[in-house]
Amino acid sequence: MPLPLGLYCRISMAILSLISNFQTSFRHRLPRRWRQMSNSAPSTRPQIQVYYHGERSDILDFVEYGIEEEGVPWYVESMQRDDLLMVAHVAADDSRLGIGVAIGDGNPSRIILQHERLPAKQPLFDLPSPTLAQARLLGANSARLAKRTPLKRILE
Repeated sequence: MPLPLGLYCRISMAILSLISNFQTSFRHRLPRRWRQMSNSAPSTRPQIQVYYHGERSDILDFVEYGIEEEGVPWYVESMQRDDLLMVAHVAADDSRLGIGVAIGDGNPSRIILQHERLPAKQPLFDLPSPTLAQARLLGANSARLAKRTPLKRILE
């Protein structure tokens, strides 16, 4: 037996409303290739600034995975400077959360997590030649720092 037209329309509108709500409220949970990441001017919303030097790498992807697991917004931008400590400090200053991550592409690579209240030459974490697991944990720790929850231990 077919549904009456009025009931069919109400069900259709409810489904469209659910889909629209899903797209707006769970956007941060979608895979990165489905989200639109712009490298234009960063927004004014609170987010972690991630600056990288050189080409995108697996290390950068794993830092993003760690931040995404904790549910904190972030912004990625390429920055061409030699002093990675200064890049991390600039990232922390640019972030409304006061948290910046700098990733260097040297051989070996290097990751620095900086808070705006720390001196520029004394970052919270400085990982020379990190593994992918360490990169993910550092991303999670940057998000945990924003949420003010205990940090995870990063093993050497």
